[in-house]
Amino acid sequence: MRKVIGSNPMLPIKEMTEFLKKLFTLQNKDSEIDLISDEIDTIPQKIEELQKEIKDLEEELKQKDEEFKKHAIHQKELENELLKIEEEIKKEQMELYSVKTNEMYKSLKQNIEDKKKRKSEIEDEILVIMDKIDEEKRKISEFKKELETKKNQINNNIKALEDRKKELSENLKNLKKEREDFVSEICSTEEGNIYYTKYEKVRNSKNGIAVVNVIDNACGGCNISLTKEKINEVLTSDFPVCDNCGRILFLEKKDESS
Repeated sequence: MRKVIGSNPMLPIKEMTEFLKKLFTLQNKDSEIDLISDEIDTIPQKIEELQKEIKDLEEELKQKDEEFKKHAIHQKELENELLKIEEEIKKEQMELYSVKTNEMYKSLKQNIEDKKKRKSEIEDEILVIMDKIDEEKRKISEFKKELETKKNQINNNIKALEDRKKELSENLKNLKKEREDFVSEICSTEEGNIYYTKYEKVRNSKNGIAVVNVIDNACGGCNISLTKEKINEVLTSDFPVCDNCGRILFLEKKDESS
């Protein structure tokens, strides 16, 4: 017949308290394991974010280079157009000496003036774009230096995270082994096995926190105030739980001789 915790006359108060102490110790171990596991789980996302930061910076540099190349191509196009107009002006100026009529002379003269005007506009455009290219070249050079510095910093941060993950994983492995040995110790008796089973049931239903301290006469899990009767129950019962949140309550009994 299954023994029911809370009605076992064979389990002395002192032994009950010792079981609760062990569950409280186990809770601390599990909380540490959960904390380390949670930190390990966040590291890949942090590394991914840092890698994205590098990628975004490299993409920004690529866009700056493309803009620089676009302006350089435009400058070359303007220079080619300028050479073509200069040749046309020179040719038409030679043709002025061979025209037969005033009308042809005037028309040719106007063409030359229009092209000289366009030539002046192109020269102004080239000066503007040359200044822009020089400024872009300077900014790109500065950005490359900043990018290299940032990449080194980010890669160092990534390396630190990878080292941290390795360290935490080793700690987690050791803690899980310690927990396994401690659970074996708890479950070495039938009563201990029952306690552990109930502990796991509460822990799984309460986001990993099964055992909480009584703090200032209140539940350390939900902060609800506890009556004197409940405090007494915590000190004497083999498996006291909070009536509000259902977590196991633990309160270290003071040594009356101290």
